[in-house]
Amino acid sequence: MYLSKIYIKNFRGIKELLVKFDKKLNVIIGSNGQLKTSLVDAIRLFYSWGEPNRDIEITKEDFHVEFTQNPDGTTTATTSTRIDICYLFEGLSAQQEGAFYQYLDKKDDGSMVARVHLSFEMKEKGRIYSSYITGKEENGIRADWNTFHYFHPYYLGALRDSTRDLMSTRNNLLGRVIKRKINRAGSEDDVKSIVDNANVQLLQRQEVMETQTGINDNLTQINRSDLKDVELHIEQNRIEYIVNIIKPFLPYSQNDKKGFVLTQNSLGYNNLIYIASVLSDIKDCHVDDNVSIYALLIEEPEAHLHPQLQVNLYNFLKDADASENSQTFITTHSPTLTSRIPLENIILLKDNDAYHVGNCFKERHSENIIRDVAKNNRPLKVEEVVSYRKMISRYFDVTRSQLLFSSGCMFIEGISECQLVETFSKLIDKSLIDKSLIDNQVEIVDTDGTAFYQFLMLFNSSHKAKRLPMKAAFVTDEDQFTDSKYKEYNLDELVKDNYTKLHTLRDGINNGKMNGRIDNLKAMANHQDGIKVCSGKKTLEYQICKANVFANKETTRETWLYELIKQENIEGINKVDSYMTGLGEGEMSEVEQQNVALLMWKCLPSKAEFAQTLNSFLLDKKGIGGDIKFTLPPYIQDAITHLVP
Repeated sequence: MYLSKIYIKNFRGIKELLVKFDKKLNVIIGSNGQLKTSLVDAIRLFYSWGEPNRDIEITKEDFHVEFTQNPDGTTTATTSTRIDICYLFEGLSAQQEGAFYQYLDKKDDGSMVARVHLSFEMKEKGRIYSSYITGKEENGIRADWNTFHYFHPYYLGALRDSTRDLMSTRNNLLGRVIKRKINRAGSEDDVKSIVDNANVQLLQRQEVMETQTGINDNLTQINRSDLKDVELHIEQNRIEYIVNIIKPFLPYSQNDKKGFVLTQNSLGYNNLIYIASVLSDIKDCHVDDNVSIYALLIEEPEAHLHPQLQVNLYNFLKDADASENSQTFITTHSPTLTSRIPLENIILLKDNDAYHVGNCFKERHSENIIRDVAKNNRPLKVEEVVSYRKMISRYFDVTRSQLLFSSGCMFIEGISECQLVETFSKLIDKSLIDKSLIDNQVEIVDTDGTAFYQFLMLFNSSHKAKRLPMKAAFVTDEDQFTDSKYKEYNLDELVKDNYTKLHTLRDGINNGKMNGRIDNLKAMANHQDGIKVCSGKKTLEYQICKANVFANKETTRETWLYELIKQENIEGINKVDSYMTGLGEGEMSEVEQQNVALLMWKCLPSKAEFAQTLNSFLLDKKGIGGDIKFTLPPYIQDAITHLVP
């Protein structure tokens, strides 16, 4: 039995939210302020409903506040007066159907589910009244209160103190597990006798006897009436006390019974010890109880853990409990964790909605998305969807998985572009965008080539539930005339024989055959407004040069790019300058501007070196202040302005 759905209305920042859950592992992600903790607390509310001492209650601050903008510019805040939270459980065994018969409802396929609806109303003077119904929504009943004792939450909050919880002397986890095992073994009397024997031995100690005698002598002097003498002994021999004084410690060595107390241990390792203790408790409960269901809720398990240990913890949690009656709910900000978790287990919360990342690849072939334009608009095949799903799993490393927490994503071909586009965004006119890409929480994703299709699948569905809720820009180039990389088109060759090779290079680029990738990417965008495919004819380096060459020769010479090339390659820039000087007076034609751009392009070093050099140079120039004398390639600017709200 497991929690399959939860519906929440007017709870804290949640206006209305429906979330479906996996029967075992659910990893809830999202940026700050996306109500992950509120979702976890909504689950806790019901699971702790039957507990005598709840650790969570509804207060007036939990009621949703709606803000409305008035025509005069003021804002009106309206607080809701009712909270509704509905829970649906599936996978009930025959025994559970019997135990929860008052909860039951029948699905269309004939299977039985269990429903619970909690409601909270705030009435006069802020008084809050709670109620519940079970079973069918339209004519539900109030189930026997004792049935709520079958639901057990284990909650590890983000601000948890695992050390304190482990060292507690009242109802701690270790004590519960040990007591349960003692009861199962029928050994309570044996354990008590150990304490009784310890009492006898302790009282025979001279130190104890002298202390006891001293106390009684003082009492006699204070009050000479017939007071009974005080005796000393170990506080209690009740089993609840005995098991709660058993505490974990870290031995100095494998065979040593002495060691460090937990307060001397790291917070990270104490968190692990606590989680291990919780799971031990849950597993032990399953031995005698096939009806109860358990929820392990952990907020930010990565707290105080280095990345490798985060991975180890996840690998342990996903296989730690095979019971059908327990579920794990995790909230996290850790890309280390999200990069390892199957997409089907990731739930993204954003803007009061829940998105199951795995849905991006479910039943997608039915949308008839065009995959190959050149082949008579061939639609996307089922096997291609499967392949892209596998590719995403391989590509989703620690860095790329960060896109799940972003407000938008820019996909580019290589690490060199990653360095540059963030700097480029700082150079755009502030009337177009406010702040840089990173400041706007846009993730720049290096696809390590032109492997864009699998990432497109995350955003291109016509169904809202099957696409991620952020904008995406795909930046690439057509790289027409690939012969341009050969030695025969280096700078020295281009300036020979009255620039014959230069003209050949220009014509090759202008008339080169398009590779079809751009058309396919645009087709696979599937008419989704959130996707923009931005492309240039040639490599980024050439496009940068082309954007910074103008009809006026002096304007071209004054650009930051021209200045950088002059600084790094004086011999090369002299050849560029010689070409421009040879054109005579007046402005350059479009053909001549392209020729200058090609010559400047051939002055540049390797792609990686140029990207690093240009990036540092632009940042230094911007830091000085004054007019920005650098123009972005238009397709790069289009991508940036698409992503920034």
